[in-house]
Amino acid sequence: GRELDNIQQAWEWAVSHSRTDLLLQGVAGLGGYYTATGRNAECEARFLPLAQKLIAQGDGTDEIDNLLCVHLLDKVCHSLLWLGKLVEAQNWAQKMVTVAQVLADHNQELVARAFVHWGKALDEVGRATQAVQKYEQALIAARQLANAPLLGNILIELSHALRALGRSHETEQVLLESLALQRSQQGNRLTEQRALLYLSVCKREEGDFQADRTYLTAAMELLKLTGNRHVEMRLLDAMGINYGLVGNYSMALDYHKASHRIAQEIHQPVQESHTMRHMCTAYRKLGNLASAEECGAESLRVALVHRMPQEINCSRLYLGLVWLESGNLAEAQNVFQLAYEGFQAQGAITPSWEALVWLAMVDLRSGAPACAVERITPFLPSLLDHVTVGVREPYEMHLACYEILAAVDDARAKTVLTTTYNQLLSNVNKVTDRSLLQCFWQAPVHHKIRVRWQGLNE
Repeated sequence: GRELDNIQQAWEWAVSHSRTDLLLQGVAGLGGYYTATGRNAECEARFLPLAQKLIAQGDGTDEIDNLLCVHLLDKVCHSLLWLGKLVEAQNWAQKMVTVAQVLADHNQELVARAFVHWGKALDEVGRATQAVQKYEQALIAARQLANAPLLGNILIELSHALRALGRSHETEQVLLESLALQRSQQGNRLTEQRALLYLSVCKREEGDFQADRTYLTAAMELLKLTGNRHVEMRLLDAMGINYGLVGNYSMALDYHKASHRIAQEIHQPVQESHTMRHMCTAYRKLGNLASAEECGAESLRVALVHRMPQEINCSRLYLGLVWLESGNLAEAQNVFQLAYEGFQAQGAITPSWEALVWLAMVDLRSGAPACAVERITPFLPSLLDHVTVGVREPYEMHLACYEILAAVDDARAKTVLTTTYNQLLSNVNKVTDRSLLQCFWQAPVHHKIRVRWQGLNE
């Protein structure tokens, strides 16, 4: 505590005396501390005003001022992304690119980092095509350097946008390239862990639970070498998601709780909100609606306190599902509507569909099936031939669409259900370790889909 106070006092002295040289030395240390401890709001509050001052006062020709400005914006953009302030992150990343590109030393690493921030801000609001363009510009800069971890991390971010566009083969290829780079002599074990984590997500979204768990287990083995608590936190949460997908909600809950403990210890509010809403889902699927509501409300509270739009929208969706199940239709309708408006404001189209499906389920439960069908009609063609990627609960969402259509004897109900059931069977058939599937068909959503499909095909 005292050492931090000294660093912050030295920083303020350097700011008040316009000692750009000392500030340039200090930004990495103080910024690194904020990043490591999750003090993202503090980072934004301390660094952004100074960056704004440098931009406003300078004429763009002072090299040291420009360099300091880029380093400040690097930390600011990272914090804004963690805080879910995606519009601000995009604007400042764009400014960072502009300033970084005029640096006299042509610092390609800073140019690459600026494009990565810009890409992530676009990616998080569903603008994946534009995000890919920014990541590719980051790669152009990074490939000029012999920096395997930097290149590997950019490839990992690129994979996220490619996956959102449904370019699954390319997604896996760039992740395998990143993994190969990290396993070379120039590689980095921490970036290797991230590549393994993202490969696990890639396999999860393909419905390959076994490969998902294999990659996660390999990444967890590396914790002995890296000891990185940020990555450990994310791996535990991801393993919880894996157990949840195969219907083992008790085990899922244990992993989410372990991840949540780390998130609290290292002050990571985004992950706190994440894990609480994942716990909300596990409790809901175990039938413990009281605990589910408690976790969902806490997830939303954390997201609201830290002003994280993405987390706020997702938490509202998860909490709404608890209220929908418990019959609190007015409360459910309110949070689903707010989530829908929030996703729309972010430009996150596919997640907004999910919110509309749950609003339609409120209509159905309220005795207005025609209104329910009307809500889902604009995007219904996208649900007829494949299970939606990029939503929180794809199988529950598709089952809900089936129930809405079946309520008005719409012939498309059978198509939606058949597509959903076939995808579930495809996922099951990928698994050679049958012990992974011991809870699978007991999972409420999987059981309902199978029973309804069998009923239609008897």
